[in-house]
Amino acid sequence: MYQSTPSDSALVVEGGAMRGVLASGILDEFIHQSFNPFDMYLGVSAGAGNLAAYLANIPEDLH
Repeated sequence: MYQSTPSDSALVVEGGAMRGVLASGILDEFIHQSFNPFDMYLGVSAGAGNLAAYLANIPEDLH
């Protein structure tokens, strides 16, 4: 069983039409700012694709 600690942080990215578009823009800015303080990543639907690009450090304007 996974035991979380107070220092654990997760990035949860949802999918679904316009929410996926918004999330991709936010993740692009995270990439441009080199912002990645997260310990765990969870993505659903379009969010999983956006999260994969974020983790690969590939902003939307490059693909």
